Amino acid sequence: MHIVVLPLPLQGHVNICLAIAKMLVSQGCSFTFVLTQDLAGNVAQHQGIHFATVASHGSCFADSFDHSSCLSIMKSIRPGFEELLQKLLLSSEAGVSCIMADSYVTWSREVAAQFGVPRYVLYVSNAHTLAIALHVPSLVSQGLVHGGDPGILIDCIPGVLPLRARDLPQSVRLMPEFNKEMVKDMHKAAGAIFNTVEGWESNPLKTIKETLPVYPVGPSLLAPGFVESPSKEKPGVWAEDRSCLAWLDTLPPSSVLYVSFGSLATMSIDQMRELAEGLEASGQPFLWVVRSNIANSSVDDVLPQDFGERTRDRGLIIRWAPQLEVLAHAAVGGFLTHCGWNSIVENLCKACVPMLCWPHLGEQRLNARLLVDEWKAGIELVQDDDGWVKKEAVAKAVKELMRGEVGECLRDNALRLKETACLAWQEGGSSCRYLQSLIQDIKNLSTGVKAID
Repeated sequence: MHIVVLPLPLQGHVNICLAIAKMLVSQGCSFTFVLTQDLAGNVAQHQGIHFATVASHGSCFADSFDHSSCLSIMKSIRPGFEELLQKLLLSSEAGVSCIMADSYVTWSREVAAQFGVPRYVLYVSNAHTLAIALHVPSLVSQGLVHGGDPGILIDCIPGVLPLRARDLPQSVRLMPEFNKEMVKDMHKAAGAIFNTVEGWESNPLKTIKETLPVYPVGPSLLAPGFVESPSKEKPGVWAEDRSCLAWLDTLPPSSVLYVSFGSLATMSIDQMRELAEGLEASGQPFLWVVRSNIANSSVDDVLPQDFGERTRDRGLIIRWAPQLEVLAHAAVGGFLTHCGWNSIVENLCKACVPMLCWPHLGEQRLNARLLVDEWKAGIELVQDDDGWVKKEAVAKAVKELMRGEVGECLRDNALRLKETACLAWQEGGSSCRYLQSLIQDIKNLSTGVKAID
């Protein structure tokens, strides 16, 4: 089978789509993986995967990133993608068995229909997020999405834990028309593929099944035979600083707080300084990832005066980390995270350290609710009504996470989540079954796909 993958050109999205492609390569599938030109040079070749580039008007990795501009860039690649798909249908001996498109690429539905190719949606977040998206019309009719009390409790979404209105994903709260288009897109898909585990999210998956088939084939990191790409082969714009691993080697087990806000989150300079002072006041060793664009300023301008000197014996600041290796390091005992789905899954697969939740974008508030309220594998930083996090709150939460009984409880719960994921990839486990079902369903749908003259 030959499958064409079309991800949103953002680091987290590309990583998950590529991981799922690698899983299917191990099952005998071949892939054409579509990238924008700004990403093409950052991804090494992989057996069974051919990387094809298409032109785009701009880059989603720009410092001034926002969802609307990225979606506009995504629309600009449509002509190039259509041309590529036509060429593949005409020239490939294997044809095109199906398209696997990122859920954010809503126009892929029209292209798939135009060429008569089956289309699956790659949903890079969790099943809770999609279950909410499918229920948005009901939320809107009840006045729960726009203009209401952000603290009001929403407990009417089938399969989803109770949430405050402010915890709804940004695509629901800020981009209602896009969410409407995405839901319309979902109804026309052959199925939705997730990097999650049925045992983690059985209730929302049941809800989604009422609309379309689901394939929770995660976590990819635990799949039999899956090999994580070397650091130099990962897509992205920041070089990993591997010197941090040697630094971690010098510290006691479970003593270091790893701090990272992913590839997109930003915060003000004042908030960065408040965080720095909170980390200093906690007295805990820390490894802090400070991207060059997290505050659109240099690191020296962002941090309090002499902060580096005062914390040099127990703190290290780097631009980008080899996150999987950091999380798996024996010295790391906690993770202050933005609650991106990829980061959560990586921690549960590799480390199972307790998480300190500071959500910023997208569905991260929802993810924090999962970690704190349902899975009890994390605690949330206390924020003011305007979202401000005080240094006192940081110091208190770090101490609770790293030194108290609460942290041990959270670690035990994270370990149970990992055990559930490991069982899913054993023979007869849920992820194994869904993966085989996906392969068979693609075979059944893909017979007779031809190019359009």
